[in-house]
Amino acid sequence: PPTVWALGFTSLFMDVSSELIHGLLPLFLVVSLGASTAVLGLVEGIADAAKVGVELEFHVIDQLFSVRTPREQSYRVETSEMVSPPGGEELYRIAPKRGYFRAEPNDHLFPIRSEIVSVYRQLGLDVKYHHHEVGSSQSEIEFNLSPIEQMADGTVLAKMLAHRIAHKHDKIITFLPKLFSEEPGNGMHVHHFLTKDGVNVF
Repeated sequence: PPTVWALGFTSLFMDVSSELIHGLLPLFLVVSLGASTAVLGLVEGIADAAKVGVELEFHVIDQLFSVRTPREQSYRVETSEMVSPPGGEELYRIAPKRGYFRAEPNDHLFPIRSEIVSVYRQLGLDVKYHHHEVGSSQSEIEFNLSPIEQMADGTVLAKMLAHRIAHKHDKIITFLPKLFSEEPGNGMHVHHFLTKDGVNVF
């Protein structure tokens, strides 16, 4: 299928570009940043292996209404979790900034997150856990530490799959950094783990 070919070429391109960048990094550090050869030697020898763990934060919304004209650009979002009117208290809805680790029935997103995580695990993506985030209609899925190349490819795949699974349920997932002005935004925290000769260097 075209999607599989596209993913394959993307992965190949990333592998080739990372090899090119690796060779140019010392030149960049010295010429562009003015690093000394002593600093370069320190950076080059600090570790011989690295792993990263990514946290994906995102919003799951039910409907998106937008207006785009030469004089106006705006959008309005509807979600089963947000209180309406804003600031109100409704049964099983989440007030602004009160969603962290909420459980069902307030957490309306648990079923869709569980399905997303199930698909990830079937494909070999090593999920640590998932939970409701601080914002209403906001979620997080965290991955265990993995080799950098594997986590980079996994992150691209994870985002693509999340969009498709949401679409299947007539929902929209967005990784947009700031969807609502009065709610927390979405980040992508990256945990680093460096070793040298099998020993943690931190």
